[in-house]
Amino acid sequence: MEKIDLKDIYPVSQNRIVHSSRRLAREKVLQTIYAESVCETNVSDLVEHIFYRVFNFDEYEQIELEKDKLLNPMQIQELESDTTIQWSDEHLDFAKQLLKSVINRKVELNEYLTTYSSDWQPDRISSVDKYIILIAITEMLDFEEIPPKVSINEAIDISKMYSENKSKTFINGVLDTIFKKLQLDGKLKKSGRGLLDNKDKEDNKDKEIPNSEDNG
Repeated sequence: MEKIDLKDIYPVSQNRIVHSSRRLAREKVLQTIYAESVCETNVSDLVEHIFYRVFNFDEYEQIELEKDKLLNPMQIQELESDTTIQWSDEHLDFAKQLLKSVINRKVELNEYLTTYSSDWQPDRISSVDKYIILIAITEMLDFEEIPPKVSINEAIDISKMYSENKSKTFINGVLDTIFKKLQLDGKLKKSGRGLLDNKDKEDNKDKEIPNSEDNG
């Protein structure tokens, strides 16, 4: 009886792509930082997996199925995550710069979080909320072209997808306080579009395309 590999039997990973955006870049940075905090995999390998959907299966994970056999929910969930992202150079550069800046500034960023979340007990701050905040602070400090309010709004919107409902209020409060402190201390070096307060229209939600050939 013909055997085929699990990665070949389900067509989603071959027929769908997701176009990149700054929102998606921020999400991938969040996922990478969180994954690095809970596993021993190095960041470069995590980037390959999270950004490029490269799966390094161990031998015991090489599952073979009989052709036409139904997949169980866990197998479907794994394969649905294997959707190719079509990265633009701009969005990929932004993601890599953001990831590098967060890692390089981690000690300083944690100090900001500790100082300006004093009304919350440390064990009540989830890891996801923490990293969302650190990413937004990094944008304020290192990305001159991004308005601070855009960074805060993006953090709040991402928290709605990855955290609890009440988190958005906490994240907004902490980031607004940190923003005012950075502004008072003259640490915000913004230029051009970064001086604006309007919502970044470029950061749209990702759209899945049924077939990559539809994009020319």
